[in-house]
Amino acid sequence: MAKRSGMTLSELCASLHRGPHYIRHLQQGLGLPMIPSSEGYPRAYRVFLDRIIYLRVFGVPLDDIVALFAIEKKLMQLLKVDTSASSPLWYLAACESEDASPNRLLLTNFDAGPWIREDGTVQYSLDFGARAPELFKSAEMGEDIMNVFTLYREQVAAVSRRLRDERHVVRDALEWVTSAALRKT
Repeated sequence: MAKRSGMTLSELCASLHRGPHYIRHLQQGLGLPMIPSSEGYPRAYRVFLDRIIYLRVFGVPLDDIVALFAIEKKLMQLLKVDTSASSPLWYLAACESEDASPNRLLLTNFDAGPWIREDGTVQYSLDFGARAPELFKSAEMGEDIMNVFTLYREQVAAVSRRLRDERHVVRDALEWVTSAALRKT
């Protein structure tokens, strides 16, 4: 019997301080795979869900998070990052990195700096895997990487505005909880 390498759903929920219904809702909304207990959820999966929960605490709608996540995955696919990994969770590989440089994507923490330069040039990754052939090339279908990157920046700017607007409310709520609500327990 192979040893499980990650957390069970129960362990994942406990580490995130959320119930299984809440976690399942996030998984379904984001299109994340549900990992069998025999394999377990990797740490990167938990770190990613932490970020999603933080955004939800700040009132960022799940639809906005889903849209941002889709754009991040599309960017990585256009850069062919998905072809260098065999895991179905390839897009979460950078989540565990402690680096928080400005070149990293918000949700997946993927470092886009080496690929997308400030001058607008793009260095594509080598294509290490075979994909099903497309009828048209990405560029022919209007999937220019700089257009997708512009959409990403716009979506991140909207989320950032929401976070700035809500941080005062969250700070005030924390002060209230520590001063009033916790005194009564």
